[in-house]
Amino acid sequence: MVIRKAVVLAAGRGQRLHPYTLLTPKPMLRLAGRPLLEHLLLRLVALGLKEALIVTGYLEEEIRAYFGVGSTLGLALHYHRQAGEPGTGAALQAGREFAGEAPFLSTWGDALFAAEDGQRLLATYAKRPCHGILLLERTDDPHQGAAVYLEGDRIVRLVEKPPPGTSSSPWNQSGVAVYTPAIFTALDQVPLSVRGERELTAGVQALAAAGPVYGVQMQHPRIHLTTPADLPAAETALRPAPAL
Repeated sequence: MVIRKAVVLAAGRGQRLHPYTLLTPKPMLRLAGRPLLEHLLLRLVALGLKEALIVTGYLEEEIRAYFGVGSTLGLALHYHRQAGEPGTGAALQAGREFAGEAPFLSTWGDALFAAEDGQRLLATYAKRPCHGILLLERTDDPHQGAAVYLEGDRIVRLVEKPPPGTSSSPWNQSGVAVYTPAIFTALDQVPLSVRGERELTAGVQALAAAGPVYGVQMQHPRIHLTTPADLPAAETALRPAPAL
């Protein structure tokens, strides 16, 4: 089945990026002349997607004012402000009505995956429909994200932010995935975390227990803004190569 819709999670405050995010939402930080979120939405267009729901929160008016309905991008944009229950899982649940009965792409709004990896993700789903397929990032230690454990290419366990040095898996959840609407049922069933949040990681774990969820290994680095130290490298990576 062809994927036509995306849910973009862009509600976070980006506190570790202060002072840059004091007046600007993290996805709207400018890199190579345009907001990171614009780079991402253009990548979705290049992959053939037609609609996106942006789940907003902190300083959402800046995102809405800049993109509007998406006519300049060639991507129909919709918005939902995350309120009430916090957490990445709760943010994704905001896309339930938008997604309908069809599979959809989900991605963080403050990260950018390589076009080739996005193409591989969609192609793999087309050949192997299942409850979910996640892009996985190889790291030295996934303690800052979510460790993903595989049997072959099937995901069997995820651990949110494992203590440094404790993970025996090098794979980190990248935040980019294709899900069927079964993810919403799985998220409904998971309890809140100790932080009082509905975590997407827990939802994916429940989804994997209910049916096959697979991992696709990223072949290219992704751009992800976590601290101010990430900004120079991200700017360089997105800057067009000089003409020869």
